[in-house]
Amino acid sequence: MKSLTCGIFSGVSAFSVLFLSFFFFLTSVSLAEEAVKQDSKQAETLYDAAIKEEKAENYSQAVELWRQAAELGHAEAQRKLGIAYLDGLGIEVDGDEAIKWLQKAADAGNLRALGNLGCMFMDGEIVEKDAEKGLKMLREAAEKGDMTAQGNLGAYYFEGEYIEINEIEAVKWTRKAAEQGNEVAEFNLSVAYIEGLGVEKDYVEAAKWLRKAAEQGNEVAEFNLSVAYIEGLGVEKDYVEAAKWLRKAAEKGLADAQQNLGVTYLYGHGVEKDETEAVKWFQKAAEQGQVNAQYYLGYVYFHDLGVKKDEMEAAKWFQKAAEQGQVNAQYYLGYVYFNDLGVEKDDAEALKWYQKAADQGHIASILAVGEAYLKGLGGVEKDETEAVKWFRKAAELGHLDSMTTVGEAYFYGHGVEKDETEAVKWFRKAAEQGNASAQCNLGMTYFNGLGGVEKDETEGIKWFRKAAEQEHAEAQYVLGVIYREGAGVEKDEAEAVKWFQKAAENGYVAEPKTLVPCWEDLDTEKKDEQAVKWIQNLAELEITEAEYILGVFYTVGSEGVEKNGEEAVKWLQKAAKKGYCPAQNALGNMYYWGIGVEKDYAEAAKWHQKAVEQKDPNSQYILGLLYLSGSGVPKDTTLALEWIQKAANQGNIQAKEFLEFRAQEKRPEEMENEE
Repeated sequence: MKSLTCGIFSGVSAFSVLFLSFFFFLTSVSLAEEAVKQDSKQAETLYDAAIKEEKAENYSQAVELWRQAAELGHAEAQRKLGIAYLDGLGIEVDGDEAIKWLQKAADAGNLRALGNLGCMFMDGEIVEKDAEKGLKMLREAAEKGDMTAQGNLGAYYFEGEYIEINEIEAVKWTRKAAEQGNEVAEFNLSVAYIEGLGVEKDYVEAAKWLRKAAEQGNEVAEFNLSVAYIEGLGVEKDYVEAAKWLRKAAEKGLADAQQNLGVTYLYGHGVEKDETEAVKWFQKAAEQGQVNAQYYLGYVYFHDLGVKKDEMEAAKWFQKAAEQGQVNAQYYLGYVYFNDLGVEKDDAEALKWYQKAADQGHIASILAVGEAYLKGLGGVEKDETEAVKWFRKAAELGHLDSMTTVGEAYFYGHGVEKDETEAVKWFRKAAEQGNASAQCNLGMTYFNGLGGVEKDETEGIKWFRKAAEQEHAEAQYVLGVIYREGAGVEKDEAEAVKWFQKAAENGYVAEPKTLVPCWEDLDTEKKDEQAVKWIQNLAELEITEAEYILGVFYTVGSEGVEKNGEEAVKWLQKAAKKGYCPAQNALGNMYYWGIGVEKDYAEAAKWHQKAVEQKDPNSQYILGLLYLSGSGVPKDTTLALEWIQKAANQGNIQAKEFLEFRAQEKRPEEMENEE
């Protein structure tokens, strides 16, 4: 009994101890859980504070807060701390620490950290490269749903740098990430649809994913979405919408967007034209080294657009862009060197840059190189063959004027062996595309049966007319002759007059007589009257030759106009001031003889001097007389005789007679002295 009692007592006592132990165990667990909760809460608070510091770019403070949270077991803080060590944000780069904290985060189930480690092993950053291990880790994170890992895995399959390219697999993983809202994956998926990588090309689908990425603030997506709106790719063209997205990307500092936004303001595409605003954005992009912005900045300085014209500043930016291969900048740099604009004139340097741009197919530069060989500029010798070679390059690129130039080279045998058939081929190419000069030339070949084409006046006239209707002055003149002569058409004086007038209005320079159309066909009694009326019309249109002829009519008088010296001088003066040599000679004579003006030998000498600069023999003779007598110029017998001799050498009868008479009048001793 006693023993039983003891046994029972003992049993109760043991139960009590067990109960108490269990109670204490539960209490310990509860306290531990509470401590964990407190640590977790504190870690989350520290992490949130770190994120705020990160956003404020206070990286060293953020790192310290992440460290505290990481030591309390916060997995994302551990990942963030590892990335900070990896990138050197707020702390020195330390690969070992980066791996330690990323591994802790991954072990704690942070899939993004696992994916980060996978990328490190694949790229060989900090750790020894192990693509197989890295891919395994990245795939594990991706398969468990981490969108960053999915996006990175898709990118690796697209690029094929560490694994074999597989566009189908790339699109699969990229889409998974994009559907979870990963902005980089959204952008990459849009690229896949644009380029047809692993999917059918689909600009509408591309624009959809671009917009998703852009709406998350991805500046590259914003820029590309603006391009889609500009070009109408997957969306309707909308310059206003394009400008909106461009500005978003530009304000984030994307240089390409800043450059495009500058162009938008320069030309007023989707925004009100604002050259000053354009310059602002060009400057921002140019200072980041954006090559097209550097060119445009040179362009606005050169053309005084939104900024004060500064040729030196323009040349500086052209140089920067040209050295990076920007073709328009290379052309402009050649231009400024050739024309002494902002840099010291240097034809050889100009040709160098023209050549660089020409090698990229820049047509204006190709033409400049051709001109250099044609005229012997930039340190190269004149070489028609080389010139034609360059003009042919431009022609083959579709430049219509160059096609005509090449055709003319073959037609006349300039720089190439004469080949009228080849000439006609080039004339036809340009003519069929609307080039007026080529149309005129093609008309000439048909009208005269040249270049292997059968003579066909009707076909020739067809092409002359096409050119004439484009205001080609020579074609208009030829049509006038055709109608005057009745060549291939019925003779039609009125039609001839119409085309002669158009040719004159377009500055066609013909012999003065041809400015009076159908001269030979006019009735004798009406010839002068009709001629004067015609010339008056042309003179009023400021046709130089007509001004001169009208001046002559007023000088001598005719049936159609009374002699009027003052009116004669007025019209002669108009033509003379334009550099027309016959008018300068005639005006000099008016002052010499005092017709329509007071006699003024100095003024006479001035106008005859201008004419002799164009080797006019009549003015050479009169100028000689003025020097001989010292009228209006200092007396200078030697110079006088030189001018009279020059006039005689060109066939001036009065000068020849003067010299013959003077030779007869000379004393023998004068002749000996001259010898």
